[in-house]
Amino acid sequence: MSRTLFDDAPSDEAIRASIDADFKRLRRTTDPDTSADAARHITGRLGDIQRWVLNIVKEWPGCTASELADAKGVGDIRQINRRLPELEALGRVRRGEARDCQITGRKAATWFPTS
Repeated sequence: MSRTLFDDAPSDEAIRASIDADFKRLRRTTDPDTSADAARHITGRLGDIQRWVLNIVKEWPGCTASELADAKGVGDIRQINRRLPELEALGRVRRGEARDCQITGRKAATWFPTS
């Protein structure tokens, strides 16, 4: 049986908990309804994006966020950079030693899958 892109991804329960936490973090109770709608829209996609980033880390372990984004041709590093701490909190990736990034030339954390 062949492996798929989403093998070894976080469980649905862990993803739902992360989505709930993201929704609460993305909006204040005093925000207008349009902000709540925008937060709901993006949080519904976080599970898929987390799986995608986890698989990138598995494919290129030991890279910095900028190197991961460059390897996948992602123009906006934030798509990867914001998901890494979430995956770390879920126990799916671990932060490694900081080293000079090959893309930025600055010290940056490296990332490794935990499984």
